[in-house]
Amino acid sequence: MKNLLKILFAAACAILLVTCSKSDRFGDDMSVAGLKYRQPLRIKGKPVMVTLPFDVHYLSSLVSMDPDARCGDPPYYRIINEGPGNGTVVGKSFIHFDFCFNIDNYVYGNDKSSVNGKYFMYIVAANRDSLYISVAGKVILGRLPYMPSYVIDYFKDPFEILGGTGRFKGATGSGMTDDYDSSLDPRTYHHWVGTITMVKGKKDECIH
Repeated sequence: MKNLLKILFAAACAILLVTCSKSDRFGDDMSVAGLKYRQPLRIKGKPVMVTLPFDVHYLSSLVSMDPDARCGDPPYYRIINEGPGNGTVVGKSFIHFDFCFNIDNYVYGNDKSSVNGKYFMYIVAANRDSLYISVAGKVILGRLPYMPSYVIDYFKDPFEILGGTGRFKGATGSGMTDDYDSSLDPRTYHHWVGTITMVKGKKDECIH
């Protein structure tokens, strides 16, 4: 009988130890989970915004140059330019320009309020997401000392990022253009440098 009681007592102690061990481990898991939950970047449903370099190159060609009522009477014309390129965040992509141009004083630009209308500029990334942009300024005849000898005119003006679709929804940013036209071909060479603030993706968004 005494031996039976000893066996039962030993079994009860073993069960108690196992139960306590499981409870302790459960408590540790809850503590770690709680710490993870309190980290701001891991709060479910709240996007994390990051500011990244924005450095793009494009080579565009003239699609059309026509009088347009929205731009006004000549010397104002509506210009559409577009072409391929590459850069950070957007990767291999395509740019579309749609703006008004004064052929007398070389002033160009588009209306920010028309981003969702006919007259705007945008970049289409490889995954088909669009990034809306606005740029305005003046084309200057000649070239700067650091530019190639074949440059016939250039424009260095501020640009602004106005949001977009997909991963570019709500994006903001700005920077400067460094563009020129060449005597070697009818295309326009674009180089834009600035920053973009957008929702952080699953991996580094600086794609070349």
